[in-house]
Amino acid sequence: MRADAHPSDDERLKSLRSYGILDTPREADFDDIAGLAASICETPISLISFLDSDRNWFKAEVGTGLQEAPRDTAFCAHGILEDDFVEINDTLSDPRTCDNPLALGEPRYRFYAGAQLIGHDGLPLGMLCVFDKKPRHLTAQQRAAMLILARLVIKQLELRRSLRSQDILHREIDHRVKNSLQTVSSLVRLQAHSAASDEVRAALLTVNNRIESIAALHHALYRTDTGNSIRLDLYLDKIISLARESLPDNLQLSGNFDAVTVDSQAAAAIATIINEFATNSAKHGFADGRQGQLDFRGNLADDGQYHLVLSDNGDGLSAQSPPRVGLGHQIIEATVDQLKGVMLPETGDAKGHRLHAVLPLSV
Repeated sequence: MRADAHPSDDERLKSLRSYGILDTPREADFDDIAGLAASICETPISLISFLDSDRNWFKAEVGTGLQEAPRDTAFCAHGILEDDFVEINDTLSDPRTCDNPLALGEPRYRFYAGAQLIGHDGLPLGMLCVFDKKPRHLTAQQRAAMLILARLVIKQLELRRSLRSQDILHREIDHRVKNSLQTVSSLVRLQAHSAASDEVRAALLTVNNRIESIAALHHALYRTDTGNSIRLDLYLDKIISLARESLPDNLQLSGNFDAVTVDSQAAAAIATIINEFATNSAKHGFADGRQGQLDFRGNLADDGQYHLVLSDNGDGLSAQSPPRVGLGHQIIEATVDQLKGVMLPETGDAKGHRLHAVLPLSV
C-alpha cells in the first residue's frame, strides 16, 4: 500500500531543504557510510535516501545504480512514519509492502531495514537503509550499527550546513568591506584631484591604488565559492588594470600570469609587490617623461616555485641618483620575506630595471 504523508510533511520538507543536500554530487564520505551499512548487514543493496515531495532521492547507493525513485513506491516512505528504526523481514508478508511493485516484480526486494535520518528539529529527512532479495533478520549488533551510521550521516549534513553558513557570512563580510573600501577610495581620489601639488597628488593616487587592490581582493573572495582561495591570475589581471589607471600616459604596462590558486594572504602580498614596483618605475625610471614599457609576469615552475618577474625599460639602477632603495623597495623586500621567498640578484643598467622573486606558494 502507498504510505501516508508524514503528519508534519511540510515542516519536514522545509527542514530537508535547509540542508541543501538534494541533487548534490556523489561524495566519498556518504559513499563510505552506505558501503559500511551493506557490509555490516551483509546485504547487496544499501541507500542513503532523502524523501522529497514526490521522489526518493539517493545521496549514496550500493547495488542499484540509481539516483532516485518515485516516492509512491518507496519503502522509505513507510520508514519515516515509524520509530527511529524499521525492519520488514519479509516484504510479501507485511501489509505495508505486500502489494509494492518493487517486491512483487523486479528487483524483487524481500527484505528492508532502515534507520531514520533525523534532522536537528527531530523530523525524519530520510533513511539509511538496506535491502535483500530474500527474507531475513538483522542481529541486534547490526541494528545498533545502522543507528550509529545514521547519526554519522546527520553529522555530515550538519557539518556541511555549518560550513555553508560560515561561507555566506564571510562572503557578506567581504562584500561590505569591498563597498567600504571603494567609498574610501572615492574620497581619496577626489582629494588627489584637488591636491595643490603634483607630489601630493601622486602620493594620494599611490595610496588609492593600494586601497583599490585590497577592495579587488575582497570582491574576488565575495564572488568565489572556494572559501579563502583566489585564482591568482584573474586577481592580478585586475591589479594590472588598476595599476594602468595610476600610471602616467607615457607608460604602458603588460601582464601575463599562470593560472594558480593561492590563499588571499599570498594574493594580497603579490599585489603589493606589483603596485610598489609600478610606483617605483613611474617615479624613478622615467624621470624625463619619455615613453616606456613595464612588463610583469608570473610563472609556476615544475618544482612548484612561483617566479614573479617584474621589469621596465627605464633608467637602470646605475643611471639613478639616488638608486631605488626607498620605502617602496623596502616594502617589496619585506613582502617577499613575508612569503618566505627570495629575491634573485637585481640587474640594473641603462637598459632598465628588473626584479625576480621566487615564491614557495602553496598552490
